Amino acid sequence: MCTVGSLGSAALALPVPLPETLGNYEQDFIIKQYWRVIWGVPIVCGLLQIFLLTVIFRYDTPVQLKKDGNWEDLTYVMSKIYKPN
Repeated sequence: MCTVGSLGSAALALPVPLPETLGNYEQDFIIKQYWRVIWGVPIVCGLLQIFLLTVIFRYDTPVQLKKDGNWEDLTYVMSKIYKPN
């Protein structure tokens, strides 16, 4: 996720023109405010990653729980994955 955020922000920085090619467009959005977009993409990706890790992917894998002998949590996680029979 971090790599995708960095790649996305770097890709957004590609269309920013060089100062010598601007001409009379110094008040353009790309020149004055585009830095907010470039910094905003990795921040949004990071916040998405934090949300997913704390809400959705917060449990260990069933294999790790079985290795640790944590049967109570293993039963809970497995009941989230499979229907009880």
